[in-house]
Amino acid sequence: AMRQLLLQAIERLRPANPEGRGANQANVVHQVIYDEYVLEKSNASIMIRLSLPEKTFFNKQNDGVIAMARDLWVQERQLAAR
Repeated sequence: AMRQLLLQAIERLRPANPEGRGANQANVVHQVIYDEYVLEKSNASIMIRLSLPEKTFFNKQNDGVIAMARDLWVQERQLAAR
């Protein structure tokens, strides 16, 4: 059950409009989190594949984890309100 919730939260990181403003940065966040937690790729392989410097990688990773935590918190609040 928890894995499914996390997979759904990761999928919601994907930009709705891949051509919209800020979509490229949002897509990078999604790819970092997806590759790390779904595909279980190493940090080094993700940095190489996405051509990210180490600091940028960790910033994107942090952005993704924070976004997922917020998303899960909202989901939990909505379920509690039912």
